Amino acid sequence: MGTYAFHAKFTAQPGRRDELKECFLEAADALKDTEACELFLVSVPQNDPTAVWISEIWADEKAHTTALNGTELAPITGRIPGLLAAPPERTDLLPVGGKVPKS
Repeated sequence: MGTYAFHAKFTAQPGRRDELKECFLEAADALKDTEACELFLVSVPQNDPTAVWISEIWADEKAHTTALNGTELAPITGRIPGLLAAPPERTDLLPVGGKVPKS
């Protein structure tokens, strides 16, 4: 299991959550063959029509940074700031065990 993980809450402008969610789903698809990305989970809460939660597990922080700054994600991540109503809330985590999907 990777050594770098986090949960992040992104709050969309009213009526734009689906656009924001689609950006993250596109990012997940772009990362599907990236071995260092062990989990990229996109979720929406049932009780908040503006929130999108992202949960990620990576082999290490460098792999995450490299992928985030790569040209493949740039067109996707470039659209995200314009959809946000507030800065993301993020909690860094240290994975200690559990079950993650196998690629």
